[in-house]
Amino acid sequence: MARTRYVWRFGELYEADKAPPLPRGPRSALPCPAIRTDGMEPLQSMADGQTYDSKSAYYRSVKDAGCEIVGDDRKSFDAGFKDYEPDPVAPDIARAIEELGGA
Repeated sequence: MARTRYVWRFGELYEADKAPPLPRGPRSALPCPAIRTDGMEPLQSMADGQTYDSKSAYYRSVKDAGCEIVGDDRKSFDAGFKDYEPDPVAPDIARAIEELGGA
């Protein structure tokens, strides 16, 4: 036995197949779609030491070296971490050195 699905639209409950469609507006206020180029400022890869000016070639070289890209250096992310205070690691390092027999 099939169950009837319901959706909430415009302040009312409708059977899913009888609900009015959602309004569709423009996807963007810009007159054209977003274009992402493959070019970038030359970058020396930490994975293989080569210099790349193509994003796809750089990503492929990192993957071929068995590495992965995590995070980024965009300045816009700094705003969220102004008040971030990392946990002190010195006690953990000292304990690890002690456990390993000192240095």
